[in-house]
Amino acid sequence: MTDPPYGLGFKRQQWDYELPTLPELREVFRVVKPGAYLIAFSGSRTYHRLASRIEDAGFTIHPLLAWIFGTGFPKARKLEIEGLEEWRYGLQALKPALEPIVLAQKPASESSMRSNVLRWGTGALNIGQARVPVQGDSDDEDAKDGAQLGRWPSNVIHDGSQQVLDAFPDTPGASSDTKASHQTTQTGGRVFNGVRKPMDLQARGDVGSAARFFYCAKPTAQERNADGPNLHPTVKPLALMRWLCSLVTPPGGEVLDPWCGSGTTGKAAVDLGFGFVGIDQDSEAVETARRRVAGAQPGLPL
Repeated sequence: MTDPPYGLGFKRQQWDYELPTLPELREVFRVVKPGAYLIAFSGSRTYHRLASRIEDAGFTIHPLLAWIFGTGFPKARKLEIEGLEEWRYGLQALKPALEPIVLAQKPASESSMRSNVLRWGTGALNIGQARVPVQGDSDDEDAKDGAQLGRWPSNVIHDGSQQVLDAFPDTPGASSDTKASHQTTQTGGRVFNGVRKPMDLQARGDVGSAARFFYCAKPTAQERNADGPNLHPTVKPLALMRWLCSLVTPPGGEVLDPWCGSGTTGKAAVDLGFGFVGIDQDSEAVETARRRVAGAQPGLPL
């Protein structure tokens, strides 16, 4: 789980002129368990290069995750040509509103993923923990089973800002079960046109922005500096990193961040009771990360 350099020269920061190298990614591949997931944020212009390197290192690439936010600003230049006053050019002429996130996995060592999970504890996603809460849902697991606690998580995540919400239309939820021709299997799944669909399709009858179908990771006020000054320029929301950690980390598991920056991933991991190993070449960022992780669990040896 990492937010590595994007290779874009962000604010002329020296650390952002190179993506993670193939040798570095091969070392990550070597030390993680079979079936383990790799989650890596990337720039929208350099995602393809990072994903290719991760794949070349030995990982299997899953469909990407999309982090949608409302805080980006365009950096466009006018053409200064009569009659084309509203035309712009540049590498960021459109307002940036999405960061692609690589989701990859080290291949299993066993003949089946079930056997791999039994041996290593890794290989599956924690869908139940990552479900998108629905207004009115109960948190009492004895009262409701996992399929009723929330919507099935998707590969879209957003920040809940008004700009993002405005981009989604108001959409009513299903007031009754789907009208597609189906039959219920003995295991509770459904068969559509002869194909079994294991997803939960229960009617919820809710209304509002379609953004409610996707996980919302809102940053809390002043969380960046909650454990002391944090000058790192690319801090991710803590809620976002908690959700991602819970999605891929098994109970009692350990999260590795080879480009840990100011330690948001580590703070999120420790908050959830996971172990954490963080690495960064910036000594100032490492000290900030140590302080933030210690704030999540006072007395933790660092």
